[in-house]
Amino acid sequence: MRVQATVQEVSSKIITTKFGEKPIYNINTVDGKRLGAGFKQPACQAGHIIEYDLVMRGSYENAENITVIGEGVAAPAQQVVTHTAAPVQAVVQPAVAPAPAPVGNDRQASIVHQSSRKDAIQFVGILLAHDCLVLGSTKGKRADIVEAYVDDFTRRFFNATQTVGQTGVVPEGDEDFVAPEEEAA
Repeated sequence: MRVQATVQEVSSKIITTKFGEKPIYNINTVDGKRLGAGFKQPACQAGHIIEYDLVMRGSYENAENITVIGEGVAAPAQQVVTHTAAPVQAVVQPAVAPAPAPVGNDRQASIVHQSSRKDAIQFVGILLAHDCLVLGSTKGKRADIVEAYVDDFTRRFFNATQTVGQTGVVPEGDEDFVAPEEEAA
């Protein structure tokens, strides 16, 4: 899609790639958009009216095939602003502390659970491939049994993440879990 905008500033920052440090350019428009322009400095500057192909990469807007089609507001003296990473001096605390996430909506726990589920599915697949699991003789029951194994290992893997770094601790709900004995020093 071809789009027009007025450039507020062209900025760059240095990033590290597998080929070394390189500048990457962004175009900030007067309407508040930030467009990725890639590794090549765009031929526009503050005050130019540009036309470009809008390309979405994930949630990022990128400008490709940029053409300067006119002059807008007068350009400031500095055209390209280079941002470098600087150490953070202070942490600004919000005036009001954010409310804690409601129970059942904990994002990190959800991520860990999803990962535990994926690992459990792979683990059960390995156990099935090596005939390490006992399944029933009825096909309908086999699916239920495999699902029960996946659910059980998901629970075990998730609970194990809650006790990371603690030795000799049996994760809650894993009373049948046998903790390895510590080696004698």
